[in-house]
Amino acid sequence: MQALPSGTVTFVFTDIEGSTELLKQLGSGYGDVLGTHRQIVRETFVAANGIEIDTKGMRGLDVVRAARICTAARGGNVLLSESTRALLGSTLP
Repeated sequence: MQALPSGTVTFVFTDIEGSTELLKQLGSGYGDVLGTHRQIVRETFVAANGIEIDTKGMRGLDVVRAARICTAARGGNVLLSESTRALLGSTLP
């Protein structure tokens, strides 16, 4: 298992917008869509020297805070905590 990062870390939560309806439409084909989504996320993390901890849910106060930010997001949104925004300054990737 890869060592967990230390210092300042950023949690990323993703979801497939309309996933319930998509599941109904695609049936067993939804697994391919979910697999592709997870692969894109993993490749993005690797490119940024990040790691994937879990695909279902993680634990800890910081994760709870990040999950609360996640619940405020809607399709097409990218939300950042104030701490993350401050670290990025005026330059967004």
